[in-house]
Amino acid sequence: MQVELINISKKFQNHAIFSGVNMVLPTGYKGVLLGGNGSGKSTLIKIISGALTPSTGSVILTDERNQISSTEQYKYLAFCAPYTDLIEDFTLTELLAFQAQFKPFVAGISPREIIDLLDLKKFQHRQIRMYSSGMKQRVKLALTVLCNVPIVLLDEPTSNLDPTGRQWYKQLIETFIENRTLIVASNFLEEEYFFANAQITLADYQ
Repeated sequence: MQVELINISKKFQNHAIFSGVNMVLPTGYKGVLLGGNGSGKSTLIKIISGALTPSTGSVILTDERNQISSTEQYKYLAFCAPYTDLIEDFTLTELLAFQAQFKPFVAGISPREIIDLLDLKKFQHRQIRMYSSGMKQRVKLALTVLCNVPIVLLDEPTSNLDPTGRQWYKQLIETFIENRTLIVASNFLEEEYFFANAQITLADYQ
């Protein structure tokens, strides 16, 4: 699925975070939004996800020759960030069942296999609130990457992950992204965007 950004800008009060973002990201695009703290990378990826409205411009999703209406775009996206929340009253098994009602998982993987992939079988019946920050981040990443959607968006995906968790993240991407579009927002941590064959530097639009 193609993603087109048309004259995207974002202002907070009278301060322009970025402006004039125009680009076409083709189907299967693998890229990174690069910027330091306060550069607007998280803001731009939230605009692409539909979680935030741009000050000007629009995001167009096109499936082959058909443009997706703005009210339907959320069905084609999955988004993960350190600041997104899980439903912490759920156990892991309950959370997976709940997620599957709204966005099915990629073909061929079951909730039991996801629990094994997360290496959280011993914790599957504990409430998410009892998980460490690293465990929660792995759950967020799995729920996002394993969604059966054509576009995956990740903001600083290795946040809260230890070295073992960062290796797990790499294997998750290598195994499950395949021909889908993947966009990562990163603070110049190469291990987060090891897969990228294109980059967007936010400083170019400030």
